[in-house]
Amino acid sequence: MKKIITSESVNIGHPDKTCDVIADAFLDEALSQDPNAQMAVECAIKNNKLFVYGEATTKAKIDYDSIARTILKDIGYKNKFKIFKEISKQSPDINQAVVKDDISANDQGMVYGYATNETNEFMPLPILIAHKLMRQYETFRRTRTDFFADAKSQVTVEYNNGKPSKISTVLISVSHDKTLQLEEIQQLIKENVLDKVLKDYKKYIKDIHYIINPSGKFTIWGSYGDSGCVGRKIVVDTYGGVGRVGGGCFSSKNATKVDRSGAYYARFAAKNIVAHNLADKCEIQVAYGIGLSKPIAINIDTFNTEKKPLKEIYKYVENNFDFSPANVIKELDLLKPIYKQTSCYGHFGRDEFSWEKIKNDWKKTYKNVIKHLLLSKGEIFMDNIINFDKNFGKEKCRDDLNFDDVVLFDNDQKELSSEEREKYLKLLYACVEPSELEFKTYELPTLLFAFEYETVMEFLKKCENKPCVTSYTANVGKELFDGLQDVHSYHILSIIEGNGNSKLDDIFYFDKPFVDDMSIAIKINNDIKDNFKVTAFYAPIKK
Repeated sequence: MKKIITSESVNIGHPDKTCDVIADAFLDEALSQDPNAQMAVECAIKNNKLFVYGEATTKAKIDYDSIARTILKDIGYKNKFKIFKEISKQSPDINQAVVKDDISANDQGMVYGYATNETNEFMPLPILIAHKLMRQYETFRRTRTDFFADAKSQVTVEYNNGKPSKISTVLISVSHDKTLQLEEIQQLIKENVLDKVLKDYKKYIKDIHYIINPSGKFTIWGSYGDSGCVGRKIVVDTYGGVGRVGGGCFSSKNATKVDRSGAYYARFAAKNIVAHNLADKCEIQVAYGIGLSKPIAINIDTFNTEKKPLKEIYKYVENNFDFSPANVIKELDLLKPIYKQTSCYGHFGRDEFSWEKIKNDWKKTYKNVIKHLLLSKGEIFMDNIINFDKNFGKEKCRDDLNFDDVVLFDNDQKELSSEEREKYLKLLYACVEPSELEFKTYELPTLLFAFEYETVMEFLKKCENKPCVTSYTANVGKELFDGLQDVHSYHILSIIEGNGNSKLDDIFYFDKPFVDDMSIAIKINNDIKDNFKVTAFYAPIKK
């Protein structure tokens, strides 16, 4: 079945988006001084007037005028603005309902999160391209003085049987100096914006209809061409009209406002459902009530694309996601000044944000490592191996290993020197006996040594409260792992059957969760076999 979907994006100079950016800059300034600030300070703009209004309950000292003027100047305004302010504290009635021992929702309402596997970013293709066009335009226009910050893009995509088949139309309007002629504008924008973005989407390019500045003239821009205010671009901010939107906007609001934080977490859950191949598309609706510490209702819609029964998907969400405002704020780390960077080019589909992370993503890295571990002679390896050459992982240690075929990184993502790489790869492929190794303090945080069970305790002592991995042969009944749970303040993350014939999915999870960059709630599995070789992952308990 054929379907056509169109989505738009706007640049920072669009007056609505200018207001979003300014409001989120106010919020960031408050959070940088007072992480518990309760903020909802918005603004509206027209001609040379900026109106700042709303509520702020915070210890922070905020220079609203200075923040606003800095942003307006950076956008490209050369005139001086008159700024009018009307700001009060948050209503004490609302404050007492929200600020409790267990943080509660700031208001009633419903929020939505959406994800689709049609793009690598798990976003609908039309809005994704529309945002990229605006980003590229912003980069391009800052290299010149004859293009201005106000701009809009619009992308139309044809779908067949639920999947994008071709980009049919791309429309873009950009503000410009009076000296530029339409033909010149069209050529410059085509070459420096459209072509640069669309080259990454060649499989969808057949006979695109390009429309560039169809009005013919766009010399009056920003607040002099239109008024603007916070929150009028909620479709641009979310999924371009593909997924539903909730009752409130995002910008200006701190994390107790579930319009924002709840929508972020709903996206987080929906993206993980799709990323873990439980469905091709997913939309989650969450309903909140003011003063309540838990959501009222959660609904999951997979549009008949589910790969598992919906009952199992609901159970996955129940076991892995906690939509309470307190947990949302904690898990997504929403008390930091991160919001100004969200306010333009979409709040979703951008890996720099915590709600875009894939839970349990550490498994992918470990599976790559384990694949080679299971084939290596002495089962000695280190973590943070990013790229394996396909030819590696032979059954026995080889003296002719080409260490240049493997890239190793430390925790700061800095590539190791050739000498360090060779040292760790010798450990990886068991080219030295365990008895030849000495416990040393390495810059890399994780090493594995193949030892009998009796040596595990000594090994953990040397981990210095860093993530550690070890492998051993022992009777691995449930009692053994229960006993290790609290040894040296470590939790066992998982064990993986370690004989050469094991499947990578033979993973047993344990019941004590830990909090780290690889945050996961771990379930216990009582079907643990006896007397087989395992690889155990340990994580330090944060004090």
